Amino acid sequence: MNEKNIPLKVAFSARQFAGRRDEPSVFEHSLEFVARINQVNYINDSKATSVNDTWTSLNAMTEKTVLILGGIDRRSDYSVLRGLVAEKVYAVVCLGSEREKIFSALIDQGITVHADSMEEAVKFSQLLAKSGTTVLFSPGCPSFDAFDNYKNRGNKFKELVNSL
Repeated sequence: MNEKNIPLKVAFSARQFAGRRDEPSVFEHSLEFVARINQVNYINDSKATSVNDTWTSLNAMTEKTVLILGGIDRRSDYSVLRGLVAEKVYAVVCLGSEREKIFSALIDQGITVHADSMEEAVKFSQLLAKSGTTVLFSPGCPSFDAFDNYKNRGNKFKELVNSL
């Protein structure tokens, strides 16, 4: 992937946001800190509706990550994420109608599981996450298979995380 073609996002540690739960995020649905539960940070990046968006967000992660990825087919090539997944991710939760394609592209990169719903994806990520890591919801796809738009999808993710 050509990094020059990717919009610049500042690398950050999700730990920086962990103590600021009462403050609204200025980046709603874009690397938005949601919660810190059992020493695991949950980040909502629902606005990432392309593989390039997910690549950029994943590149900004400084902790090992459980990546929730998927939505509807956009004829995307998920193999471009392989290098970053190998470097920064220890588990991928595949979601939506794209889950088989994502699973096939990333299966040999570590733990890779299917989820049939957002509820299941959040539960799986909670089970897979380890203390000191981050769960990043950065779908890399539009959400029209299950949600009206990325905002509804991101709000559902936040609701589910906050109910853990």
